[in-house]
Amino acid sequence: MNNISLPLDKLCENLKSQVPPLLKKNNIPGLALCMFKGDKIILNLEFGVKNSQTKEPIDARTVFEGASFTKPMIGYAALKLCQQGLLSLDKPLRSYLVAPYKGDPPLLEKVTLRHILSHYSGFPEYMLGPLEPLMFAFYPGSKYGYSNSGFNYLAHVIENLIEMPIADYLKQTILIPLQMNDSSFIWEPRYESQAATPHNRKGEPVEKWKPKKVVGACSLHTTPTDFAKFMISIIHQAKQSSNEQAINMLDEQVSAEKGIFTSLGWGIEKTVQGDVFYHAGNTVTFKSMAAAFREQELGVVFMTNSISGYHIFENMLALTLGGNHKAISDIEEFDKEDLVIDAIGENYLVNWWYAYSI
Repeated sequence: MNNISLPLDKLCENLKSQVPPLLKKNNIPGLALCMFKGDKIILNLEFGVKNSQTKEPIDARTVFEGASFTKPMIGYAALKLCQQGLLSLDKPLRSYLVAPYKGDPPLLEKVTLRHILSHYSGFPEYMLGPLEPLMFAFYPGSKYGYSNSGFNYLAHVIENLIEMPIADYLKQTILIPLQMNDSSFIWEPRYESQAATPHNRKGEPVEKWKPKKVVGACSLHTTPTDFAKFMISIIHQAKQSSNEQAINMLDEQVSAEKGIFTSLGWGIEKTVQGDVFYHAGNTVTFKSMAAAFREQELGVVFMTNSISGYHIFENMLALTLGGNHKAISDIEEFDKEDLVIDAIGENYLVNWWYAYSI
């Protein structure tokens, strides 16, 4: 069962008693969470510290690397352009570009916005380096394959289309209207004191990532409260989707894997209590999760400043939303990442992200 009928004070009591032991067991320095019901924020809780050495406590305005939380926001911006007639869901995105993109492989002519948002693009999962040519993993539209580089391509298309810095465009069209006042798609000086520090598996602080340009897959810096505001707006717009101009981000598109479906920017989990739309965030040393029951309009965002944060996803979803959400906790995928980290070292992976702060 879910936690829709659970009294708020009982929910808060459960979290305050059960989260600290989870953090300690998994060597996670800090976590912040926000829950919402309908269009109201109903709960903010913070646990632990921003930095394991300085011991500065996490608060409600502590900023975390949002990682792949960036993707649905880039998708939202693209769908806004569709509503304005500037983009199409099913027209090849290459047609909006004049200059070649990463070698212009022939299959690029097949990739549409719908392919990118539903992860059916054929783009590889890994992050392409700034000068690395694009090599397709499979034929666009033929199967599911989660892709970071596909969203970097989408951000590139959007920036060329709007003819202004995409960071400014995203701020004007999303962050300011939704009052996401602590969020940015590029590093801001205020984050020197406001942002949580990332930590390795030993619980040791490591270098912060400070992106100087928008990375469509992962550069968002945000708080649980700010991202909850975005999710609330998505639910609200889904209810308005009878409008012929509206495009519902939560419309189910295709089957993904393990009983999960994709929408236009989110994963969709089918449960007996109803559909849950969700997205995880992972920039190696930050792990986060956002999930909500669409019909009941109950949601949670929780963010950690640790490489080990994924170990508590399943427990946190059970404590907040209720029920079993093993399918979206993606433990197996993160365990694979751990094997890679053991083989090549966590610094190598982190440097993939740092390449984009140049």
